[in-house]
Amino acid sequence: MKSYDTQIRYFLKIADAGSMSIAAQRLEMTQSALSKQIALLESMLDQALFTRNGRGLVLTAAGEQLKNVATPALEAIDQCIEQLKIGGHDLTGSLRIAAVHTLPFDFIPSLIAQFLAAFPKVNVSIVARSSPEVADLVESGRAEVGFVYDTAVASERLSARPLFTENMCLVCHRDSPIHPGGVDLRAERLPLIVFPAHYALRRMLESANVKHTVVTEVETLDMMLKLASLRLGYCVLPDHLSRSTLAEHHLVKRTIAAPNLSRKLVSVIRKRPTPNRAVERLLNLAVELGAGLLAGAEAEQTIEQAG
Repeated sequence: MKSYDTQIRYFLKIADAGSMSIAAQRLEMTQSALSKQIALLESMLDQALFTRNGRGLVLTAAGEQLKNVATPALEAIDQCIEQLKIGGHDLTGSLRIAAVHTLPFDFIPSLIAQFLAAFPKVNVSIVARSSPEVADLVESGRAEVGFVYDTAVASERLSARPLFTENMCLVCHRDSPIHPGGVDLRAERLPLIVFPAHYALRRMLESANVKHTVVTEVETLDMMLKLASLRLGYCVLPDHLSRSTLAEHHLVKRTIAAPNLSRKLVSVIRKRPTPNRAVERLLNLAVELGAGLLAGAEAEQTIEQAG
């Protein structure tokens, strides 16, 4: 009997996305090519697997049945193959990581260095995205591991592990009139350089009723710091940013007296299939590094207060 493994995997991608166009984008193929593959599968089954409604594609009864059977079967096969490939240092393959832009600068490099020491033959790729985009990449299977803020993890398909809590600070030019003792962001309307509206940090500012005037929106931390160095505005960023990094841009940190702005960073993976040993090792390393970064940030804060 002819194998329809590829077509069934395409079918599951469409079922997850609820849209042919979105699934095609995730699979990096044209919509017409994907449609032909599903047509082949439906022709073999002699049944329609999807119907259309106003919001996209909906599974038929036959589609639901195929999804319920195929999903755990393919996950078990994939998991078995991964486990058979693992042999200590002989683990090969790829590991895709998605992370938010504002992670501590040395977090990902340290994490990857320690991971590759254990699994040197694994090809690791990293992309930086907003919190919602990171969660979507992991949920859709385009990344195995994500590092994201907990407010973005709303899907029941994702499993989150806490890493550390970040407190926010105000980043400004070293010649700024902002007092080192702290600033009340609800009392003063400051010109802010911010991330776009769908970023977790921007949503936190809005929900905390922070008074501000948006100077410009940027998508990267590096651009934000460069604009702040030109005295175009202030930035609300995690206080783990090192003084040396800020000093390169002639910037300093100022305490935010009110409101209390903090958020939790978590690692996320899909609940199914069960993560292999390499992914588990990466997650455990992330927890260890998170604890070390938190201790380092607290020590630096103590030094700054003493100074």
